[in-house]
Amino acid sequence: TDHPGRWQLNPDLDHPILFEHANDHHPGMVLVEAARQAASALHTPTTFTPAAIATEFHHYAELDAPCWIDATLTTPGHVTITGHQENRTIFHSTVTATTT
Repeated sequence: TDHPGRWQLNPDLDHPILFEHANDHHPGMVLVEAARQAASALHTPTTFTPAAIATEFHHYAELDAPCWIDATLTTPGHVTITGHQENRTIFHSTVTATTT
């Protein structure tokens, strides 16, 4: 996007593990993976190795509307990720990692 640290969620709906059955929303596993990828992307070109992810889910992320993922470096080795859709917070994650 035109905002640093912001991406639109765009998973492969045919992925056999993340979408192992029909859904009308993005599974939590997809949102956690989005948080991991956003935290890593925020650190490019440095290597970012997650050690822990803590997530709170607030609403379902529906498949029929854009879901935005925002990543903010809070302290070295800690990234806060927020997912939102249609002006609602979907989830918050804190990704704690080691950097090299």
